[in-house]
Amino acid sequence: MRALYGGGRGFNERTHVHTILYDHVGADYRDADPVPVDLALDAAYDGIVLAWFDGEPAEMDLSGTNIEIASKWVPSPGQERPPGTPMDLGSGPGGPERTLRMFFVRGDVEDALPAIRSYTDGVAASTLLVAPFVRTAVGTDRYVDELW
Repeated sequence: MRALYGGGRGFNERTHVHTILYDHVGADYRDADPVPVDLALDAAYDGIVLAWFDGEPAEMDLSGTNIEIASKWVPSPGQERPPGTPMDLGSGPGGPERTLRMFFVRGDVEDALPAIRSYTDGVAASTLLVAPFVRTAVGTDRYVDELW
């Protein structure tokens, strides 16, 4: 980050909520021959739902859902805020128990939310935030009328 800002590539008007690097530690797959999580961001999923936990959430049963992958991530070590950071990066990495689950969805993201709600309600870990995202149609104004 220091190199980016030092090279004039920063954007001071941006407000970061949570800018942290994560390490992939596992994945649950719905299908027997899945898209590997390593390729999932290139596979044009219709949506992604992120869920942050303090604690270890259980595996998720994806059968009967439109969720193809439930990947698991933990913050990369060494991301405490050193003095001289060029800008506030938001919430920080959290403690050693912080976990991120990333759900890759085919079809309507809203159809996946009841299964994700059931999952987050049923885990012993504390759910911090669940955030759904739909794939954009690059170069269009699609969804603009739905922003609030």
